[in-house]
Amino acid sequence: MLRHRESLQAKQNALLQQLDSLDQEREELQASLGEAEGDRARLAEQLEESREQREQSGHQLRAQQELLDTLQQEKQSLEQSVSKLREDVSRLEEQAQELKEREKLLVFFPELHVPVETQFESTGNIAEDMEKQLQANDIRIRVLEQENTQLRAALAKLKAAAQQGVLQVRLSPSRGWELAGEGTAGWQPGDRPAPRRGGLGGGKCSLACRAGPKQSAKQGQRHSWVLELGRPRAEPLLQSLARL
Repeated sequence: MLRHRESLQAKQNALLQQLDSLDQEREELQASLGEAEGDRARLAEQLEESREQREQSGHQLRAQQELLDTLQQEKQSLEQSVSKLREDVSRLEEQAQELKEREKLLVFFPELHVPVETQFESTGNIAEDMEKQLQANDIRIRVLEQENTQLRAALAKLKAAAQQGVLQVRLSPSRGWELAGEGTAGWQPGDRPAPRRGGLGGGKCSLACRAGPKQSAKQGQRHSWVLELGRPRAEPLLQSLARL
């Protein structure tokens, strides 16, 4: 009877120990469950933040793509505008060059080379007709002033050359009047101003500088020069040069 009681007591003690152990494990499991719940909540929060960031990034990406498309369209539009402007500028430059040539023809040969579009009929208004005539005269004056500026520069060089050498006048059967001399003025071998139509009273004028045999072309050294004049109206210029 005593042994049976001791055996029951031992079993009871063992059960109590197991119960304590189970209680301890339960508490540990509850603690682990609490931590797991906390981790799950944090993960859910992080997942939500990641989802929001992804949506925000998607919105930004779409906005940037729309901006890129807009900029691309603007770039193409600007390129087309620049191309059109270049074509317009090129066309206007050609028109300006044509108008400049017409102005020269109008000044040098007003009766023979006046373009049809530059001719105008009387409007019946004297003041308006006079204003148009003034505009035409202003164009002639401006072109002639440009011609005079070039002639003054050429004449200054010619005077400097005349002071350094002796002028000689000779008549060439094939080339007309020629003024020849030798000096050290600022002419360089090969200097030849382009002839101007209508300049010098309608004659042809060109100036060539020719280096003599075994002579240097450097400025300041002596070289020969020749001024060639066409036959028409060459005499007035020769008389003017004789007074230099």
